Amino acid sequence: MNNKNQNHIARVSKAPSKDAYISIELALQSAPNDGRPYTIYIDEGTYEERLNVEHNNVHLVGAGKNKTIISGAAVAGQLDRSGEIISTLNSRTLMVNAKDCSLKSLTIRNSFDYIGNAAKPADSPDKVTHTQAVALLLGNECDQCEISDVALEGYQDTLFVKGLRSYFHRCDISGCVDFIFGNGTAIFDQCRIIARDTSSIESSVGFVTAPSTQTDQEFGLTFFNCDLIKESPQIPQESYALGRPWHPTTLFSDGKYADPNAVGCTTFISCFLDDHIYGWDKMSGKDINGDQIWFSPDTDARFNLYQCRGDGAARSPFHLSEESASKYSIQTIFTGWIPKSLDGEK
Repeated sequence: MNNKNQNHIARVSKAPSKDAYISIELALQSAPNDGRPYTIYIDEGTYEERLNVEHNNVHLVGAGKNKTIISGAAVAGQLDRSGEIISTLNSRTLMVNAKDCSLKSLTIRNSFDYIGNAAKPADSPDKVTHTQAVALLLGNECDQCEISDVALEGYQDTLFVKGLRSYFHRCDISGCVDFIFGNGTAIFDQCRIIARDTSSIESSVGFVTAPSTQTDQEFGLTFFNCDLIKESPQIPQESYALGRPWHPTTLFSDGKYADPNAVGCTTFISCFLDDHIYGWDKMSGKDINGDQIWFSPDTDARFNLYQCRGDGAARSPFHLSEESASKYSIQTIFTGWIPKSLDGEK
């Protein structure tokens, strides 16, 4: 029993125990409402659950990045129980939609079989057309979220950053198409960004980021000291773009069309870019008449690099000046918040 001066603690285990919950969902349902930190320690094992963290100050701590695995298999092209198509948002394995939460030492996986689905004949009734399958979603109410020593695994749309400020430290994030995307303000510090090998079912062409940063936001997706590497040596050279500008279709008073205010911002600083990287790319959207239009990386986005290295860096344009790069720091990007792993509390 926790007294009023103690933080709340719970444990989840695959092994039956009177001192542990049998599922993460049950532990989350017991989250207190008094504002004190609630830490859920999750024992080793694979937990087939799809979860929502909607209380502030909730902290999920696994037994190790390769030992505690949270896995779900939803995909945007599936039908839900009511017969409606699941959206990209609702394909997530885990959503954090609260403030001051953290994830540590675990894997979050969307286990939708992207490779197996692509290998099915085009006329197969079981083939899914929309293959967005989110592992982690940071929702609109998510702020000051810290993710450390976590693996995020998927193929298309692995990480969806919609919230305010989030900090990823020494994480592994893998995917093939727009696998880090959204309009949130996120820092990736000393992470491994892993391009998946899809050569068995299609030509390996991928996109690392698809930011939709609003024009009134100075910063979007910022990578410090990260390694952009390949899952397999089979992935060819110049097959992955660092990013493309996502202008999501949005409902306005005069119609529904690609958001002109979503001028995405992605910046890589002091990162290693392996030879699969070829620079930046364009992305399509819909105009007010529903016709396809294209958004260019040089005029419809804010894409930049600074002091990156590797074969991919040599062929990637849009390099910041020293003066412009000096504006990029964790303190500047996260005004009013320093992640605990940086201030000595963690």
